[in-house]
Amino acid sequence: AATAEALLSHAAAIQTEAFSLSQFDADLTDTGFINVTLMKSNKTVAIPKGQSILSSLEQQGIKPNHGCRMGICNKCACNKAQGATRNLLNGAANQEPTQLLKICVNSAQSDLVIDL
Repeated sequence: AATAEALLSHAAAIQTEAFSLSQFDADLTDTGFINVTLMKSNKTVAIPKGQSILSSLEQQGIKPNHGCRMGICNKCACNKAQGATRNLLNGAANQEPTQLLKICVNSAQSDLVIDL
């Protein structure tokens, strides 16, 4: 941004924007278990924190739809009704309700309710 501003210093007006990745919360740890409620089956399971939701559900004998396991194909994506997650690829935290959730590349950070 500083280089662009220097190059355009002669311009009458300039508008810039800067973005950065979400920083990990110091209180977030990857130990312990999280309760995940599956809305379609009305089942609640405890999964380990810090591990992909897909892998954790598979360890419980639950077989959600999936494909690439890299967050590309969207076959594992489901709606998150509530709860906090963290993207395992880039560390981005998501605490917003009613979000599309790729369970192959996200871990649970709080109790979750998902549309599976």
